[in-house]
Amino acid sequence: EQCIAFTNCGGMFNFMSNPNVEGGGPDAESVKKTFYCGTSWQFLENICDGATPCPNGPNDCTGEEEGCFAFTGCNDEVDPGSFVGFLKAPGEEALDTSANDVLDSAALPEEQDSLPEVTMLADTYYCGVDWDTVSSNCDTATPCPSGDANECPDGEQCIAFTNCGGKFNFMSDPNVEGGGPDAESVKKTFYCGTSWQFLENICDGATPCPNGPNDCTGEEEGCFAFTGCNDEVDPGSFVGFLKAPGEEALDTSANDVLDSAALPEEQDSLPEVTMLADTYYCGVDWDTVSSN
Repeated sequence: EQCIAFTNCGGMFNFMSNPNVEGGGPDAESVKKTFYCGTSWQFLENICDGATPCPNGPNDCTGEEEGCFAFTGCNDEVDPGSFVGFLKAPGEEALDTSANDVLDSAALPEEQDSLPEVTMLADTYYCGVDWDTVSSNCDTATPCPSGDANECPDGEQCIAFTNCGGKFNFMSDPNVEGGGPDAESVKKTFYCGTSWQFLENICDGATPCPNGPNDCTGEEEGCFAFTGCNDEVDPGSFVGFLKAPGEEALDTSANDVLDSAALPEEQDSLPEVTMLADTYYCGVDWDTVSSN
């Protein structure tokens, strides 16, 4: 076994696996490119002037009262939101990773503060050999919004819940062949009702709609995705940051996640690099460690 960095063990961070990394996990060098010397407040304000990189940790920092902080937005080459999901602030319980709370904490305009209807997920259906290939080549992939492989070139299938289209960020399950979230698990979050009730996590009387809105019979009911109504599945385990209907994609930088989460003032901070030691675990590869 080897010592694997930036795993999802320890309950403090949720790293997203890069399909191009052998064995799974984020690209370790990309993570380290977000490490910068300074103070927590300056990085929460995204003030990077004068900040120096500290890829080797706090020993790279020489200024008085400086710390080495992770997930800053100081390196234009890398977006921390591309590999880190929801954070737990020092001394706090892990933030709820349900999609409801992401949208709720993002302070979206009232008319757009809602979970997406299932019909919107058609925008994530693209043709390809498998999820990994499609999500890595969105610019050239062919959309298949009907879900029918007949829309696709020969030899390709219609892949659901890809990261193409710029609207959703699905996390790949290492146990799914070809990558991507488990499609049946995603569908288990589909319930009939109204947007407001699911944002309030009111599931009484809501009925499943795994096949879409045709499963719903109530007046003014819609079929909504990523609800918390099924105790068997947590939508936060496969869906990351969302884009509200009609809105630009939400900024996925870790700074903004912490900023929008309304943490106590003394804990509203990015983590110091030394805290990442809690994600180092022994194993054969990242996928194996993070699954066990």
